[in-house]
Amino acid sequence: MLFCSYQMSILRASNNPDLTTYYNPGNGGEYFYFNFTKPPFDDRRMREAVLAALDPRAMSATQYQGFMDPAQTPFAPDSPYYSAEAAQRYPTYDPERARQLIAEYRADGGDPNFTLSSANNPTRAHFGEFVQAQWAAVGLDVKLDLQDLATFSSTVVQGGNFQMTTWVSGWPSPFPNLLQLLRTGGSGNYGKYSNPQVDALLLEAVNTTDEQKRTENYKKVQLVAGDDLAIGWYSRAYTGLITRNAVKGIVLDVPTGPQMWATAWLSG
Repeated sequence: MLFCSYQMSILRASNNPDLTTYYNPGNGGEYFYFNFTKPPFDDRRMREAVLAALDPRAMSATQYQGFMDPAQTPFAPDSPYYSAEAAQRYPTYDPERARQLIAEYRADGGDPNFTLSSANNPTRAHFGEFVQAQWAAVGLDVKLDLQDLATFSSTVVQGGNFQMTTWVSGWPSPFPNLLQLLRTGGSGNYGKYSNPQVDALLLEAVNTTDEQKRTENYKKVQLVAGDDLAIGWYSRAYTGLITRNAVKGIVLDVPTGPQMWATAWLSG
């Protein structure tokens, strides 16, 4: 449910001479949840259309001060689980393609307009206005539903009462995160995505002791779920830590992010 506020905090801190920042992009990302049980995102054409309508350069410039690391898959390129093929097959910025898909959906009797739900704060409101304008440019009328956190948790997270919403999560390894995100009935599968092939690949990856087989399965999951557009990836997740300059001994452990508890100390 978070947008880029965490990244922006790191960016602001990096420009403060009194602070030290530890930062690296990682696995996971910022993404859209599509509700697969409700129009219009029960139709793949509309999932592709909204992604093709978003300009990542404009998003980076206006929302991340030029520091956005675009995402197309659950894993960063330096991960052994990353699938370059899945990333290449992910929709790219193509407003004409978006308009075409929207027109086809309308011609078949569908209403492509929708509501984007989010927990409310200034950063998320700004992001919502940006994507709203991008979608308006391809002919979509998108409403923003910015809710207080308690309402968002009950109606969207627990109740599944949304058409599209946003989220961010980062992780050092696929398990258990991909199971939660993509498996049928997964605890983090708020959009109710379901594909038996993905379920089988994920369970096989969990149960095998063959690391090569596990890696191959996670790459196949990215291809299948990516072709389904199960998740609308747009930015890499980030791990980071901000300290006063007097805090020393921080160890940056890639891929899990900064770890400070065992070695940190305070200089005089």
